Amino acid sequence: MADELPRALGLIGAFLRANLLKILEYRSNFAIGAAAIMMRHVIGLLTLWVVFAHTRALGRWEPLQVVYMYGYMSLVVAIWHVLLANTLRVEFLVRDAGFDRYLVRPLPPLFQLMFYYFDDDAIGDFIPALACLGIASARLDVAYTPATVLVFALGLVGGVLIHFGIQLLLSAWSFWHVKSRALLNLFSEMRRFGDYPLDIFPVTVQWLLTVVVPIGFAGFFPAAEVLSPASFAWIAWLSLPVGLGVVALGSAVWHAGLASYQSAGS
Repeated sequence: MADELPRALGLIGAFLRANLLKILEYRSNFAIGAAAIMMRHVIGLLTLWVVFAHTRALGRWEPLQVVYMYGYMSLVVAIWHVLLANTLRVEFLVRDAGFDRYLVRPLPPLFQLMFYYFDDDAIGDFIPALACLGIASARLDVAYTPATVLVFALGLVGGVLIHFGIQLLLSAWSFWHVKSRALLNLFSEMRRFGDYPLDIFPVTVQWLLTVVVPIGFAGFFPAAEVLSPASFAWIAWLSLPVGLGVVALGSAVWHAGLASYQSAGS
């Protein structure tokens, strides 16, 4: 086991170098992809501007607080996007028999899938996310105490794991039924609820986004705790445990699907 970690890190480094060379080779493609994603955030922020043109607050949250939450959720998505978004490719790999090559190499298929490609377009998520967090923090005079920094960081890790675990679970559907894009798109649309304060929605929606699809733990709860310490107390600290639980569930479904996988040519 002690020898496996350096080997794994070496392979990840090799994948990173290969991806960097690709970016340098196709600079215009990188710029266009990042710009397109940034435009999506511009539209999202314009939507918030339209909303606040007609109201002074969403529930108990003022405009800059909502911008902060939007930035926090965007940062979670950016980290997931650059590191762990390759599960989105599973349907196409299974359909075209490209997944077979992962099975004949001396590495776990999931490891190969995760680190084969790093999505450089994610820079288009990072820039708006950091801008929203920086501007809102300055204007709101957010106090970053050791406790709020810790809940901020653990919330980020938990949020990334929640996204990864759910995407892993839904992508594993491809092993049985090939197509999983509709389920992934459904989650992608549901995730947009996380751009807004969870407590402005009806109780049934809050329950859905906390218990069934725990998007609230991926953004709202930790961000709200940073903005208003003790507003959600202990629940804000559950993002990481919930994230670990979702990854465990997603991994179990993934391995069950992998055991059932049959090549497209069989």
